[in-house]
Amino acid sequence: MNDTQNSPPQNISSNQVPNQPTKARRKSKWNGLGCSLAFIFVLVGLVATVVLGGPRLLALVDQTGTVALALDDPTSPATLAAHRDQALAQLHGYGWVDKPAGVARIPIARAIDLVAEAGLPVASQGVVDTTDSPTATVDLADVNYTDDVLPIFEQHCAECHGADEPEEGLQVTTYAGVMAGSIYGAVIKPGDPDGSYLVELVATGQMPKRAPDLSQAEIDTIIAWVEAGAPESGAATTDPATTNAITDTQTTVDLANVSFQNHVLPIFMESCAECHGDDNPEEGLVLTSYEDVMAGSIYGSVVKPGAPDDSYLVELVSTGQMPKRGADLTADQIAVIVAWIEAGAPDN
Repeated sequence: MNDTQNSPPQNISSNQVPNQPTKARRKSKWNGLGCSLAFIFVLVGLVATVVLGGPRLLALVDQTGTVALALDDPTSPATLAAHRDQALAQLHGYGWVDKPAGVARIPIARAIDLVAEAGLPVASQGVVDTTDSPTATVDLADVNYTDDVLPIFEQHCAECHGADEPEEGLQVTTYAGVMAGSIYGAVIKPGDPDGSYLVELVATGQMPKRAPDLSQAEIDTIIAWVEAGAPESGAATTDPATTNAITDTQTTVDLANVSFQNHVLPIFMESCAECHGDDNPEEGLVLTSYEDVMAGSIYGSVVKPGAPDDSYLVELVSTGQMPKRGADLTADQIAVIVAWIEAGAPDN
């Protein structure tokens, strides 16, 4: 027999099997599948872009049949100007409906006509009442607080400097409050408008803070009042001999010669003795003798001779914090106390 036929079968290596796939053939198959999927995704994206962007593209076509460039900067001055001109043209024409805002925008004249057609009252266009200050002519040679200055303060300044918690302690709606000044000192210097802080505030527009500036006529009225000696009422006078004299409830007091015993003490006895008398005085402050007044309260002195602006007693009576259980001191009474302290608070 043939040795070849009778020999045992020999082992055949795997690389000699003709039908077994190789790694290279498998990799090629997956690469082909990935390319197909990528092509399908690109095709779907193009279709979606056409479907979703088509209506918007058509909306950009204007009346002339041209297409607006989608790449134009919507915030550029030219684009904004074009939109503004178009909006104004529509507004002055027939208007339009702002659907997102739910508002129908129509020309003002058309709106007035519609209101009139409905039988509702309408005002004429362009008629504005600009009257915001008194129009009466003020005689600057005869100015006083009550008749001429107070109406200005009540109209323009009462919001910040009225009776309820006045800013910086300055109350301008009473004569006593104005003459007492703020927590920083006097704002009116009778006879000297250039030295009066209030005049500076209104003349430079720093005051009023929450209202229009005073008119020139109103500023001139305040200046004339201060220049005349800042009288509370009656005929004003520029005579220096009369600016230092005031009329108290019973007698005339010369502010250049104020006496503690004759002028100041009677005020304390009449208005302050209930709380600051000899029996259990509040806060230890006794006002029934010169020594006690100068001794002050448990917190310290209340009178600083020669400096009424730094005297706590002046602040208390000027701002109405004292007397607590009686009527506020009159402007004349406060002026007497201020003049006494300014003279050095003598024991006379």
